[in-house]
Amino acid sequence: MKRDFTIIGVSLPEDYREGLIDISWRTKTAGFGHLSFHNEGNDIICSSEGMSKDFIKTVLNHLVDIAILDSEVKK
Repeated sequence: MKRDFTIIGVSLPEDYREGLIDISWRTKTAGFGHLSFHNEGNDIICSSEGMSKDFIKTVLNHLVDIAILDSEVKK
């Protein structure tokens, strides 16, 4: 069976922190994983569990798509 890497969920876990930014992701049939970003000197390092930059961009785009802008939050 061909694995489907379509992103079906992303979240910002608080119980598992590896970097300054941590993102959990889930796909249709290819499983789940975690991205973390941290600084090393002047470089931003991404721990991606071997996923490609294109996949990481897809995860980040999904995160932006589901985020509610603070200007949209009813107070």
